[in-house]
Amino acid sequence: MPNRKASEFPSINGSEIEEEDLLTLVHVFEVDPTLRNKRITFTQFKSYLDLYYSPLSGATFSGNVTITGNFVVSGSSSFNTLTTSGLATLNRIILTTATTPASASATGTTGEIVWDANYIYVCITTNTWRRTAINAW
Repeated sequence: MPNRKASEFPSINGSEIEEEDLLTLVHVFEVDPTLRNKRITFTQFKSYLDLYYSPLSGATFSGNVTITGNFVVSGSSSFNTLTTSGLATLNRIILTTATTPASASATGTTGEIVWDANYIYVCITTNTWRRTAINAW
């Protein structure tokens, strides 16, 4: 077969790809530049992508994750810490553990909200708490 540019090869449908078909990586600047000018099977390529890119569902991240743009979560999610620099729209927040500050000057971070059976507490400035009673209605 004479030499041809990659752009001259016919395209194929995704359903026609076999797991052992080969890809040629010519120019890669992203996560792993050592892949430049290598051959890789579709199975190997999928495994590579799974290392660096999350699937559509079921992904687990550890460490810090920075997202630029919108972040949408549907369903139940659990976060140790969720920090936003803009607006966060939440339908519901569940604070699972009752916590009572030891005093109005107990250690706290501005904006922190905790609760116990009798009060909701809000830290209004570093180590300064206010509370409001929870009443039946």
